[in-house]
Amino acid sequence: MTTATNTTSAAGPSLEPQERPSIGAGVLSIFIMSAWFGVMTGLLELAVLVIWQQVKSSAVLGVLQVNRHFPWMIPVASLAVFLACGFPLALLACVRPKLARKVGAVVFGALSLFALLKLVPGLYTAAAAALALGVAHRVARRIDRQGWNL
Repeated sequence: MTTATNTTSAAGPSLEPQERPSIGAGVLSIFIMSAWFGVMTGLLELAVLVIWQQVKSSAVLGVLQVNRHFPWMIPVASLAVFLACGFPLALLACVRPKLARKVGAVVFGALSLFALLKLVPGLYTAAAAALALGVAHRVARRIDRQGWNL
């Protein structure tokens, strides 16, 4: 069994390459989380719109001025929005990976809930934002308390 040794230089002790913490793992986990939330939110939003169209049997999609490409455009648009929100969190992950994952769970959860709540007719934007932030914060705290690895 070989053991890694610390080397000492004029600048102080340095770690060998295999002992350095990996910055890329934290950044990658943030982008994977943002992509997952983006795709899932887009698919849920698409499902809600299609089911709403079938149940109401009215021109729901026509009123929203949705073209024939909406089945792929809605998930891709959600993915793009979530990935754009993931960039600042990826920068945070370079410095504090654990904090970035916790903040990412709240931000992506709130953004996902907000997008789905905005489909509810008559619900004010401020009310949807407050509800989404509150629920996402509570769920993220519960997940953190349970010790689930995000």
